[in-house]
Amino acid sequence: MKPKVYLLQDKKIGREEFTKILTALELLDKIRDAKKIVIKPNLGAGQKLTWDSGVVVGAHLISNLIENIKEINPNSKIYVVESDSIGNGFAFEKFENNKYYDLEKMFSDVKVVDITRERCETITVNGLFFNTFNLPEVLSEYDFFISVAKIKTHNVAYVTGALKNQFGCIPFTEKSVFHPYLDRVIVDVNAIIKPNLCIVDGNPAMEGNGPVYGTIKDLNLMIIGNDPVATDTVMCEIMGFNPKKVAYISLARKNNLGVDDIDKIEVLNLSISDVHTKFKFIPFQQQLFIKSGLGIQKTGQWLFYIGHRIHGIKSYKDFAFFVFGTFLKAGGKIKRFFMK
Repeated sequence: MKPKVYLLQDKKIGREEFTKILTALELLDKIRDAKKIVIKPNLGAGQKLTWDSGVVVGAHLISNLIENIKEINPNSKIYVVESDSIGNGFAFEKFENNKYYDLEKMFSDVKVVDITRERCETITVNGLFFNTFNLPEVLSEYDFFISVAKIKTHNVAYVTGALKNQFGCIPFTEKSVFHPYLDRVIVDVNAIIKPNLCIVDGNPAMEGNGPVYGTIKDLNLMIIGNDPVATDTVMCEIMGFNPKKVAYISLARKNNLGVDDIDKIEVLNLSISDVHTKFKFIPFQQQLFIKSGLGIQKTGQWLFYIGHRIHGIKSYKDFAFFVFGTFLKAGGKIKRFFMK
């Protein structure tokens, strides 16, 4: 399927427009035949913030999306999913604060699912970071997956769009442990759960110290694509950022998750120049602080691992072998780092 991205200057998607978009993206037949559809909105910090903050996806946008889906496929079962966020952002509180549970009252065959408290299956993966992954039951089998993200800057990942939104499919509460390895983690999750349709909402967007503490920027724009890498690439171009400098986008392309060459992406309805703007990012000094903090965190996690392993050592001889093996592994990592 050729990577295509549709640009829409509107705050909602009309029913005729939705059919037109799906047809253009070559997804109409797939969504029409889908029995189980999963929608993953960006609700990070949703336990305290609502859609007008520019941080989270509003229930009104998901309601609009469900209405359009039901018009095309009235027999589909739709699951709206989210997990806990960093800082005790419990999924059920995010749903409550943003009135997501009302979706179950508005539509039949729609269920709002807290995947942190969902039964999980541990699967084996050959990832860049994960060897195993706790896959929530609701995500183990589906016919169509929709990632609904926000157009925002991100003080760790640079930007957050469709690919970063999948980070919320990890069912753990304390996801900050993944931040030093964020690019690899994002790629792994997208390899396990790749969206069919990506919707990135800029009503409103956020610039500066995103994804939570930035400044609102109202774009009156939605970016809709059939390839998460292509969708985020177009988003970066619109924001005035070079997508090649966003590590997880380039890494996703290298791992065959999509296309990040703007010349190979078909942009529909509007051109990038029609909606191009310039997003502010955090100051260089803050970037240095964040990178330093991630380095300290990574070192702390390594020391935690070493300390935990020492618990099981029974003799001085075992300890000597353990120390020797640890230094060999560390030396190998340092060598690979400098050979890059």
